[in-house]
Amino acid sequence: VGIELTRQGGRARNVAEKQGIAKILKQARKALEAKKTDEAAKQGRAAIKAIDKAVAHGIIKKNTAARLKSRLAKRINAASKTT
Repeated sequence: VGIELTRQGGRARNVAEKQGIAKILKQARKALEAKKTDEAAKQGRAAIKAIDKAVAHGIIKKNTAARLKSRLAKRINAASKTT
Protein backbone atom coordinates (compact mmCIF):
# COMPACT_ATOMS: atom_id res chain seq x y z
CA VAL A 1 0.00 0.00 0.00
CA GLY A 2 2.81 2.44 0.88
CA ILE A 3 4.67 1.94 -2.38
CA GLU A 4 1.49 2.62 -4.34
CA LEU A 5 1.07 6.00 -2.61
CA THR A 6 4.67 6.83 -3.43
CA ARG A 7 4.11 5.97 -7.08
CA GLN A 8 0.97 8.09 -7.23
CA GLY A 9 2.77 11.06 -5.68
CA GLY A 10 5.68 10.75 -8.09
CA ARG A 11 3.36 10.44 -11.07
CA ALA A 12 1.44 13.52 -9.94
CA ARG A 13 4.69 15.52 -9.75
CA ASN A 14 5.79 14.30 -13.17
CA VAL A 15 2.46 15.16 -14.77
CA ALA A 16 2.44 18.59 -13.13
CA GLU A 17 5.95 19.36 -14.39
CA LYS A 18 5.10 18.22 -17.93
CA GLN A 19 1.96 20.37 -17.88
CA GLY A 20 4.04 23.32 -16.71
CA ILE A 21 6.39 22.90 -19.65
CA ALA A 22 3.47 22.65 -22.07
CA LYS A 23 1.93 25.81 -20.60
CA ILE A 24 5.15 27.81 -20.96
CA LEU A 25 5.66 26.59 -24.54
CA LYS A 26 2.09 27.56 -25.39
CA GLN A 27 2.62 31.06 -23.94
CA ALA A 28 5.75 31.46 -26.06
CA ARG A 29 3.88 30.35 -29.20
CA LYS A 30 1.04 32.79 -28.48
CA ALA A 31 3.54 35.63 -28.02
CA LEU A 32 5.09 34.73 -31.39
CA GLU A 33 1.69 34.71 -33.07
CA ALA A 34 0.98 38.15 -31.59
CA LYS A 35 4.33 39.38 -33.00
CA LYS A 36 5.65 40.11 -29.49
CA THR A 37 9.21 38.94 -30.03
CA ASP A 38 10.56 40.34 -26.74
CA GLU A 39 7.86 38.53 -24.77
CA ALA A 40 8.42 35.36 -26.81
CA ALA A 41 12.16 35.48 -26.10
CA LYS A 42 11.46 35.89 -22.39
CA GLN A 43 9.01 32.97 -22.42
CA GLY A 44 11.51 30.96 -24.47
CA ARG A 45 14.19 31.36 -21.82
CA ALA A 46 11.72 30.26 -19.15
CA ALA A 47 10.72 27.25 -21.26
CA ILE A 48 14.33 26.19 -21.79
CA LYS A 49 14.98 26.45 -18.06
CA ALA A 50 11.90 24.32 -17.29
CA ILE A 51 12.86 21.75 -19.93
CA ASP A 52 16.38 21.45 -18.55
CA LYS A 53 15.01 20.95 -15.04
CA ALA A 54 12.67 18.22 -16.30
CA VAL A 55 15.62 16.42 -17.91
CA ALA A 56 17.59 16.69 -14.67
CA HIS A 57 14.68 15.15 -12.78
CA GLY A 58 14.31 12.37 -15.36
CA ILE A 59 10.83 13.44 -16.44
CA ILE A 60 11.60 13.85 -20.13
CA LYS A 61 14.41 12.35 -22.17
CA LYS A 62 17.47 14.30 -23.28
CA ASN A 63 16.73 14.05 -27.00
CA THR A 64 13.10 15.10 -26.49
CA ALA A 65 14.33 18.15 -24.62
CA ALA A 66 16.82 18.98 -27.37
CA ARG A 67 14.08 18.70 -29.99
CA LEU A 68 11.69 20.95 -28.05
CA LYS A 69 14.37 23.58 -27.43
CA SER A 70 15.54 23.50 -31.04
CA ARG A 71 12.05 23.98 -32.46
CA LEU A 72 11.33 26.82 -30.06
CA ALA A 73 14.62 28.58 -30.78
CA LYS A 74 14.06 28.22 -34.52
CA ARG A 75 10.65 29.92 -34.25
CA ILE A 76 11.92 32.72 -32.02
CA ASN A 77 14.93 33.41 -34.26
CA ALA A 78 12.78 33.45 -37.39
CA ALA A 79 10.33 35.87 -35.76
CA SER A 80 13.06 38.21 -34.55
CA LYS A 81 14.61 38.35 -38.04
CA THR A 82 11.34 39.38 -39.68
CA THR A 83 10.72 42.26 -37.27
